[in-house]
Amino acid sequence: MIKKILLAYDGSNGSQAAAAAAAEIAHRFEAEVTLLTVGGPLLVAATLNNQLPHMNEHEYERIADEGLAILAQKQVRSHKHFVWTDPADQILQEARNGNYDLIVMGHRGAATSIRSDTGLMGSVAIKVINHAPCSIFVVRPKFEEQ
Repeated sequence: MIKKILLAYDGSNGSQAAAAAAAEIAHRFEAEVTLLTVGGPLLVAATLNNQLPHMNEHEYERIADEGLAILAQKQVRSHKHFVWTDPADQILQEARNGNYDLIVMGHRGAATSIRSDTGLMGSVAIKVINHAPCSIFVVRPKFEEQ
């Protein structure tokens, strides 16, 4: 039975789709959702001109509130948690400490990355999948033909 869901939310299309999926699951199982937004400088977010986009804590709070609004529209019991640190490590720590039944996260589809399961190359989702203490649902945003 699913009673506690951890939603990793970063405002991307994938995480918006994950929020909608988490809301459906929560509704079906009468579960509670914790929306986790993790901010901090990440090398995986490097842009084409090799500069890291910078967002401050207020911008991350806004993103978290956006995710909560998606859950509120579906009338899901939810609350947010924001931490300024490494995303994969924080998702795993929160999952372990909070005794969650399910982690729901979006797929960003990043073509390049500098993180791996061992810490340097790969995606956040890969590390979470390989080390999570519970089941994970990775949601892809809907593919739209151009």
